[in-house]
Amino acid sequence: MRFKKRALAFFIGLLIMQTSIFAQYERKITIAIFPFQFYGNAYDNNITWISDGFQDILRARFNRHYKHEIRILNRQRLEEQIKELQLSQSGFVDPEQSLKIGKYFSANFSINGNITCPTANDVMVTANILNIETSEQVTVEALGTFSDLYKTLGDSLVHKIYPVLVRLNRQRQEREIIEQVETAPPSVEPDQGFRILSVTSNTANAYFYNANDMMRKQDWKNAEIELKRAIKLDPDFARAYVNLGVVYTNLGQFQMAKECLNKALIIYPQSDLAYQNLGFLAVHTNDIRSSLYYFQSALDISPDNCEIMVEIGKVYYKLNDFNSARKVLNEVLSIDSSYVEANFYIGVVEAKSGSYDLAEQHWLRVIQSEESYFLPARQKALEKLGYLWSNFKNDPAKAVECYEKALHLSSGRISENELKAIYLPLSLLYIKTDNFNKAQSLLETVLDFEPSNIEARYYYAVALKNSAREDLAITQFEIITKMNPAGKYYENAKKNLVLLRGY
Repeated sequence: MRFKKRALAFFIGLLIMQTSIFAQYERKITIAIFPFQFYGNAYDNNITWISDGFQDILRARFNRHYKHEIRILNRQRLEEQIKELQLSQSGFVDPEQSLKIGKYFSANFSINGNITCPTANDVMVTANILNIETSEQVTVEALGTFSDLYKTLGDSLVHKIYPVLVRLNRQRQEREIIEQVETAPPSVEPDQGFRILSVTSNTANAYFYNANDMMRKQDWKNAEIELKRAIKLDPDFARAYVNLGVVYTNLGQFQMAKECLNKALIIYPQSDLAYQNLGFLAVHTNDIRSSLYYFQSALDISPDNCEIMVEIGKVYYKLNDFNSARKVLNEVLSIDSSYVEANFYIGVVEAKSGSYDLAEQHWLRVIQSEESYFLPARQKALEKLGYLWSNFKNDPAKAVECYEKALHLSSGRISENELKAIYLPLSLLYIKTDNFNKAQSLLETVLDFEPSNIEARYYYAVALKNSAREDLAITQFEIITKMNPAGKYYENAKKNLVLLRGY
């Protein structure tokens, strides 16, 4: 069995995975949630928190149900910017108008509403969903008891808001494509959900989306050409510079990548995405402490961004600062206890610290996620659990089960080196549990694409010996003695040859 080698482009995670900046932002609907107002009789209930707090309840519910499709603008930064606009302009600035596409904000929709108490026990919440570009407005409502306001009304409202957002967003995308037909190059993809900062040209916009399509296909050179075209038409196109930095990173042109990302920050100093990609670039070039600065700068702009917080936790782990890593990752879990990447990496931190029971708890949470988006994380968590149960909890049966599930999830999706990381420990467990034929099959596969792997060859010989195929086992042990005349596998091979041949 041969596995075709696939060149995995560096930082493809920026485009696809809970470690993918480009794809996660690109596919999101972007909304701003404003305070909900209370109207009517409170019937002696304490509702002083409503005007400021209900938007945070909705934010939490969106993050719970749709966190990979909905992006909510940071509330603190939103309020600061509106205050700046109010100070810089005469008269009152309408919050919805301040969100028009421009250099500072990039939102598709805004949500505001009101809460009323028609009776002492009932509460009605009304949400107004505004399409910022067209001023189209849709209203949804949810009715429940006062106690439901804290518990289920947020969930109910979010489930009603979401399909409206999807419908309006699809209409918006279709309208953009129609508007670009006369000026746009071919193959503009309609399924985009993220508006761009500071685009003054429809053609520049179209080039940008063409580049997005090419980046998903790892066609970095053509993506570079399209992004340069977009920038030529709109020199202040900050997002185009960010994506060009991602392209140069994947092309291995790290200095040019850094220059593009810094240029994006000159145009738009509040670009958390630019700082985030500078952080990834610093990690790749092994400038770990600089990466911490960049990620922290991104977090200062977007304080509730769990993705950035996870990256900071990973950097602390690389610096062997397990306490800081644990602290920031637990902060993510305090926001969303089911956050997959945070659970995975805090499991890694706990295992490294020797807290195996805690590590197990976090990895079990990861594998409970059923979304296809999290398949890679589930696979890795199953591998970690397999290693944990094999080496520290002495439960080979559970370890085998985990590795087999990881192997099933990895089907047709991972590289040969990643397959080896599953095949080798699983084959050793098969040998330990007397499943010698299964062990031989896996080890033959490893040796098929890496004949010089002495560990795989040694255990392949052991599996042959234990399944009474002694002649074949002798051949493999002899090959080992010629491959490496030193080390434990060489010494063990010689001992086995003495046992099998009698000399």
